Amino acid sequence: MKNFYDKFSETYDKYIKQNNLRATRFLLKKIKLTKNAKILDLGAGTGIGSIPFVRDGYKNITLVEYSPNMLDNAKKKKELKTCRFICEDIMDLNLNEKFDLIFSIFSFGLHAYFDKKEMPVLWKKIHKHLKSNGIIALIGHEYPVPKSLFKEIKSGKKKIIEGYSAEWYIGSKKEMKK
Repeated sequence: MKNFYDKFSETYDKYIKQNNLRATRFLLKKIKLTKNAKILDLGAGTGIGSIPFVRDGYKNITLVEYSPNMLDNAKKKKELKTCRFICEDIMDLNLNEKFDLIFSIFSFGLHAYFDKKEMPVLWKKIHKHLKSNGIIALIGHEYPVPKSLFKEIKSGKKKIIEGYSAEWYIGSKKEMKK
């Protein structure tokens, strides 16, 4: 899969850019954050999803992508020069820090990166990396978000790509009982 995305990085922006920008702007309008919020972009690809956040004045953004070529393309974007870049598989992620917002644009859909068996681990990783009352925002996901870990704020379907309505979800972290 990594080889596929490394090769796809050559044409990714040409085919994906407008859809990802539209999807991110849609989510961004529904999220309330302070400009100094710590933001984590999971499955960042070439960084397209982070660009609307930067343009809107957010400065503390970390992009995580496991394809080195995709991440190299993100690093070349002038809008993202102040962002932090991490080349790592999300399933191995352990940053020892917490974020106000974790978002993903089209990375949690069927046949994207994860299969159904991996999702419980992924949801726990996201939960672990969110601050208390932190926000998770997804678009293009097809796996149910666990109610035991996150409280839904808003969700629905949005037509982003012609002929395709993407599921979207915004929720907040639930604290685990000890």
